Order: sequence, then C-alpha cells, then structure tokens
Amino acid sequence: MVASDQFLPISSLKGFSAPTHLLYVDDVLIFCTGTVRNLRRVVHDFKVYGSISGQLVNWSKSSIFFGSSISPARISSLQSLVGMQIGRLPFCYLGVPLFRGKPRKFVLMPIADKILSKFAKWKHKSLSLAGRATLIRSVITSSFVHSFMVYKWLISLIQMVTKKIRNFLWTGSCEETKLVRVAWNHCCRPYALGGLGLKDLALLNDSLLRKLTWKFITSNNFAFTFFV
Repeated sequence: MVASDQFLPISSLKGFSAPTHLLYVDDVLIFCTGTVRNLRRVVHDFKVYGSISGQLVNWSKSSIFFGSSISPARISSLQSLVGMQIGRLPFCYLGVPLFRGKPRKFVLMPIADKILSKFAKWKHKSLSLAGRATLIRSVITSSFVHSFMVYKWLISLIQMVTKKIRNFLWTGSCEETKLVRVAWNHCCRPYALGGLGLKDLALLNDSLLRKLTWKFITSNNFAFTFFV
C-alpha cells in the first residue's frame, strides 16, 4: 500500500523508511499519518481481513494515539471515524511502561512494587536460606530483566529494591532488621568465589543496556537501523 501511495507512513529522515506496523502474537501496531484517508484505509482493510479470516478486531479494546500538535477538534473527529478509545502516555505494553522523556521513579515504581509483592506470597518461615536465595535468583531477578533491557533505572530505586531483597534473604522479610548480614557484594559473587551467585541489579541493568547499544551499532535489522 505504501508503494502504491494508498497509505502514508509516519514522517522519517530522507533516505530512511519509516515503520508502518509491528506484529506481536495477536497484537498489531499501525504507524501512519493521521489523515482521514489513511484511517479509512486501515479500518476498511481490517474489516475485509476479518470477513475472510473470521479474526475480528475488537475496536472497543483498541486505542489510537495522536501526536502533540494535533488539535482537540481533529482528535475527536478521527476518533469517531475509527471507533477506538483515545490512548494516552504512559501505558504498559508487554509489562514495560511506554512514556515520553527520561525514566522517572513514578513510572518504574509500579514494576518494582509488582515484583516485590511476590515476597508476601511466599511462606518464608518454611524456606531455608538456600531456598530464599533460589527464589531471588530464579523469580525476582529474572522479573526485572525485561524492563532492564529497555530503561536505565534510577540508582535510588535499584538501591531500595536491593535493600528489600537483601532483607528477605537473611530474615525472610523485606522489612529492616538489626541482624548482622554479609556484605551484599559478597553475596553477588559466583559460587566458586564463595558467593551465592546472586545478581547485582545495577550491574545487570548496565550490562543489558550495553548489549542493546551493541545491537544498535552492529545490527542490520530494520528495528535498529531506523532509530540509529
């Protein structure tokens, strides 16, 4: 449709193709210029696809997002055309918040709260130290990986999360106690060096972002070359 001028994609730098869509399982994200012609084309094509395949779009659960320069009157007009609710930032997609600007504590805090809430569901009194360490490695730490691959977390937030994890490891509770503990950097050492094999969250966050940066530099995948 783009090649035949039936669909206008979002603007991009000269010489670069802008993305028109992203597909993930049963989710479809369409990127286009907000014209009546474009939106009518999108709605028409989805209805034709649904009539043929039997896979119908749930318009009431779908959202349409607009740029900051569009007027309220035009937003209302285009929304009524597609029959979708108006989406607003921030919102979560695949467990990661999408927002504009730098990561802020109020955006990332819900992720930390949701992960740390798992502590309350575990019967810590019946767990040994080894059992608590295993839960931290296999459940808590891995739960942060998805967002760590995308955003640089605030160091103050990582320190708060680390403190609660450390307390749970030694006492079975996230609350502060007066018990003597082994230094956390010792706990994050490999087994071979006398540690518990736990992950330093700040180091993990930094490593995953460096991996993403390397992909931006070396990958020929369209998703990376467009943003570079």
